[in-house]
Amino acid sequence: MKSRNTHDVYFYLPHRKKPIAHSTLGTNFLLRLIMQDGSTVQQLRDKFTGKELVRNPELETVLDAYINKGFGHLVAKEIFR
Repeated sequence: MKSRNTHDVYFYLPHRKKPIAHSTLGTNFLLRLIMQDGSTVQQLRDKFTGKELVRNPELETVLDAYINKGFGHLVAKEIFR
C-alpha cells in the first residue's frame, strides 16, 4: 500500500523550478485569506508568532522559507498568486 502524500501545495520562488516549502490545502487557503490586507511576508509571520492570531506551525514554516530567502519585505499578494 502506498503512503498518501499529505502535502498538496508547493511554494516556489519567482522564476525558480524547485519548491522551497510545501503545505496542505487548508494552510494554503488560510494564507490566501490573511494576505488580503496588503501585509508583507514578515508582517504575516509576526501576526502568527504574536497573540494576534492562532499559531499555525505549517504556515510559519512556509513564511520562514520566504523570509530566509530574502523575500520578507515584499507584499504577500505579489508572491502568493
